[in-house]
Amino acid sequence: MNDRLATLFYLGLGLALCRVGKLFWARLHPRVAVDEELTGKDNFAFAVLLGSYYFGLLIALGAAIGGPSLGSFAGDALAAALWGLGAIVLFNLG
Repeated sequence: MNDRLATLFYLGLGLALCRVGKLFWARLHPRVAVDEELTGKDNFAFAVLLGSYYFGLLIALGAAIGGPSLGSFAGDALAAALWGLGAIVLFNLG
């Protein structure tokens, strides 16, 4: 596969996993209004918490992408997706 297409795919995968992480987090914390906490109350502690959550997801996905190759693009993409989903689950359990 072309390197540019692979880059675009992994960028899209990262954005999709951040969206899944956001939806999963919102499902587990339905009483928290993210916009109100960040803009209405200027809650710095909440901003650090949420920013750390997204940063951790990107680190987990980056580790899967930057790690050793499984030999095929499909295998690497599946591994990155599974690492990202696993990170989402583990971050929310923590």
